[in-house]
Amino acid sequence: GQQIVFFCYFNWSAEHGPSLFGFLHQAEKTVFELILKCPGIGPKIALSILSQMTIGSFIQAIISGSVQALTVLHGIG
Repeated sequence: GQQIVFFCYFNWSAEHGPSLFGFLHQAEKTVFELILKCPGIGPKIALSILSQMTIGSFIQAIISGSVQALTVLHGIG
């Protein structure tokens, strides 16, 4: 009987058709959308990034320019 609110991102790919990604927090969806703006990063890699580190750690790595913290992520070279 408990209500849950989640935030959705809809993606359309010519190869794979429609995909729907859900997030429990608006901040997760926002960071996901920002990651998608990076060249060569698709929804699956963006989701993988968020599953490997917290949003705070990811943002801190970006702000500090920590290439080492980002290159250890699966999907990022």
